[in-house]
Amino acid sequence: MQKFARHRSITEIQDACTERKWEFSREKYDREGSDYISFLFQDGEAMLEVVYNTFNGNFLAEARTLTDGLPIDRLITGRDPFDGRPWFDALLNFLYVPQAAEPAQAGAA
Repeated sequence: MQKFARHRSITEIQDACTERKWEFSREKYDREGSDYISFLFQDGEAMLEVVYNTFNGNFLAEARTLTDGLPIDRLITGRDPFDGRPWFDALLNFLYVPQAAEPAQAGAA
């Protein structure tokens, strides 16, 4: 199982979605002060609607296409046992910064 250093910020997620031309919404974040944003995530044939907590990095995703045997509308969280499936690993790498990619802090041993 891959380890992550931190979850990505709202700006990082929004910029990545804009770059990929994916639907992205921060309406509740802006209007209601919610910690949640939503976006469509795609990896190959897999398309997921994702609700992402910008405060703690938790997410809830719903399959929008038949993905790796998952039925459409299947709810997915980071606690589901999908490690090693390409679409799930791609989603985790989209939401979180892998430990190896985070620069070492000064004075750290």
